[in-house]
Amino acid sequence: MNLALKYCFILFATFFKSYRTLFFLLFIGSITFVSAQSDTLPEFEKSVTIQTPNTTFKIQTIDSVRIERLQGKSIGELLNQQTSIFIKSYGMGGISSLSIRGGGASHTQVFWNGILINSPTLGQADLSLLPVDFVDEVAIHSGSSSTIDGSGGIGGSVQLNSKAQAQTFFEFTKELGSYGIDKLSLKANIHKQRLTSKTVVFKNTASNDFSYQDYAEIGKPLVKRDNASTFSYGFAQDLHIDYDRIHFATQFSFVDFDRNIPVAIGVVSQMQNQQDQSIKMLISIDNKSYKNKITTKLGWINDVLRYENKSTGLLSTVKTATIVAQLQNKMVLKNDWFWRNQINQYNISAQSSGFPEGKTQNRTALFSELLKKIKKFDFSISLREELIDFNATPLIPTLGVKYRLVKGHHFYFNATQNYHFPTLNDLYWSPGGNPSLLPEQALQTEVGYGFKTKSKLEFKATVFYSQTQNWILWSPTINGYWSPQNIKTVAKKGVELNTSKKWKFAPRKFVSLFINYQYVKAINLESYINNEETIGKDLIYTPRQILNISVMMDIHRWSFYYQQTLTSRFYIDRANTTYMPYSAPANVKLDYRFAEQNVILKVGIGMYNIFDEAYQLVANQPLPGRYFGLTLKMKFKE
Repeated sequence: MNLALKYCFILFATFFKSYRTLFFLLFIGSITFVSAQSDTLPEFEKSVTIQTPNTTFKIQTIDSVRIERLQGKSIGELLNQQTSIFIKSYGMGGISSLSIRGGGASHTQVFWNGILINSPTLGQADLSLLPVDFVDEVAIHSGSSSTIDGSGGIGGSVQLNSKAQAQTFFEFTKELGSYGIDKLSLKANIHKQRLTSKTVVFKNTASNDFSYQDYAEIGKPLVKRDNASTFSYGFAQDLHIDYDRIHFATQFSFVDFDRNIPVAIGVVSQMQNQQDQSIKMLISIDNKSYKNKITTKLGWINDVLRYENKSTGLLSTVKTATIVAQLQNKMVLKNDWFWRNQINQYNISAQSSGFPEGKTQNRTALFSELLKKIKKFDFSISLREELIDFNATPLIPTLGVKYRLVKGHHFYFNATQNYHFPTLNDLYWSPGGNPSLLPEQALQTEVGYGFKTKSKLEFKATVFYSQTQNWILWSPTINGYWSPQNIKTVAKKGVELNTSKKWKFAPRKFVSLFINYQYVKAINLESYINNEETIGKDLIYTPRQILNISVMMDIHRWSFYYQQTLTSRFYIDRANTTYMPYSAPANVKLDYRFAEQNVILKVGIGMYNIFDEAYQLVANQPLPGRYFGLTLKMKFKE
């Protein structure tokens, strides 16, 4: 079957509104698999991997070295210290969400080993529930690049990946710190020929009873944070098996997070508590040949959220379960063509105190991408189609071009039309849900320049612009309750700068520098509300500028880490009359390392918010001043 006929089939399949879609995709997959097998060179099957063109998208990666420095933290804390992404945090152990390029928390899609883990009801992911200990790599796909993962990432997407490590070791980490911080982590990694097993167990507790200035009281006295203690524990297990061209993997994680919720400054304590339980399971099989790779995944996600307000007697529960099936085919065609097809199937069920009855949703996503390498150019064109409850949604096209100027230097351009679909709460919450909501439609484009030198200097500069119509906003109604409406058009433009440099002087003597800067101007262009005073005003919780600087230094047995984030002021009301001021918290950590044959002992002390700055990332939710942590880490290697 020639290329044109195959591509016609994939386009034809995307417009079907029934299970025929799955049939045609599986049919095409089987054909491409058979055709690829005919081109297989048996003598190279075990040593040759598929060589694909470099992506035309901007992707920022946080590697395992930087992740290890923040072991015991959450993904929210990691992103806050290693990127220029704005993290909206309610404080130590509190809920945290992220905003990429001025998008809302639900405009960022979070993926765990390739499957979406955003809450089907809220549409966002709570980053405080995701421990750094469970992942080995974090990748940020901003703007247009998020369409390679799925729809809805109007701001972007984040990939959390765990990988097999070809070594055997056992790790024990203990941290004690201010405000009752007590963290324990155990990690065992076993590698034997074709098999790799990784087990991680953690337990964290904290009282979070730091002092803050209560400006709602006369005289602004210092008071202690009340009802803010947290307790969490979790377990993760990965298993990887390689056999000839087959790679089999199972991944499992469980997290239980029990936290008391402190009230905002000036509000009477209400003894609130929230407990989150999350189970994620994934089975994946990779089948590789000389010019073809087929990946099959089957996953299950189960989340339970229980909220209790003892002062009012309110008790609510939200339960969601998602079954995921994914089939992906990567092919190397003739004349430097590369082709990738993927189908995702999400079957969602949700029970919530806010719904009169349980809700279900069926989501099918079909994706096809063609890449072509022509001399100094890489071209990418992709189409994504989603069917929600077997009703076709608008097509999502994406175009990308990359031009290699000279060795190590390149320009790139991307453009897409993306859609973010309403959440289950948007549609069905009672009272107020709006089943007539339209998807938010975003036109996005970006252009950038980057280079990488042999001296390990890397730089990227990106200019972006997007315009989102039918922006969903919850607003009060004449009936006395809030309801979501498509009421405005939002424009976002800005610049991103990313620089990294590493100086290596000896095997245990190096310095690494990372600088990330973001300028975003996100404003309300128009509204369907008469005399709307927010026209031309900034979106709330969208700082225009964020600068993040981190330095890592290893000199023989000593390790030093310094990080500082500078965040410009941001507005907390839609009319832009009230704002949170500029902040610049900094953290520092010093470690000393003992090594004796296969045993490594590391002792460290960390100082956080070293300038004792009083600042907030959520209005009236104070953050701790200067505090400390002592860490002991032991590692036994085979």
